[in-house]
Amino acid sequence: MIYYRFRKGVVLTSICGEYLLVATPEARSYCERIRQINETGADIVVQLLNGAGNIDEIINGLQDEYEITNTIEFREKIQVFLDDLIKKGYVIIEEHQD
Repeated sequence: MIYYRFRKGVVLTSICGEYLLVATPEARSYCERIRQINETGADIVVQLLNGAGNIDEIINGLQDEYEITNTIEFREKIQVFLDDLIKKGYVIIEEHQD
């Protein structure tokens, strides 16, 4: 199974209602210093930072906040978001045998 984790040195912050991923010096050689994300993206990030490691765990963590009527579509949107963060260097993939 594929698990996702944030690169060490990446933090989530909110300034004036805007959500930002910030790369500390430890992570700057892997990703941009600052990346703005929307509120849903921030909620996904919070799930990862709170220990959710795969998409099923992220969806379970978001079910109370979002009215998820189409799990397949929601899963696809999460995957697109995570793929972008992987491409940009903020997130790392780990594969585990379950």
